[in-house]
Amino acid sequence: MQNGHWIPRNNLATRFSEDNCRPQCLTKESKLRLSDGSERSIADIQIGDCLHGFDEETFANKESVVLQKQSFLPEKLYKVELENGQSFFATGDHKIVANGKWYSVASMLHDCNAYDILEK
Repeated sequence: MQNGHWIPRNNLATRFSEDNCRPQCLTKESKLRLSDGSERSIADIQIGDCLHGFDEETFANKESVVLQKQSFLPEKLYKVELENGQSFFATGDHKIVANGKWYSVASMLHDCNAYDILEK
């Protein structure tokens, strides 16, 4: 799980606002940024790899070394398909901002309304 922001973090007024922070699940297709600036699929990350991270006390950028790996497979994953043809997988409790409100993926399943999902 990682923290996600629907208002970009460079907007400092909302960077640490709890209303702008939601946990996001990662799938094997998710990309992580390495300390050298390149990206790698989370499935290909190995113990000892150096990731782009930050100091928890100063919030300054720093290198973070992978010390262990752990897999978590949720009971259900939902495929969310976007109008532009892109898609992603999420757990039912994954939050999405749509029509100006937060929705969980599971709550959107049986609703025939169109959702305007905010883009970065």
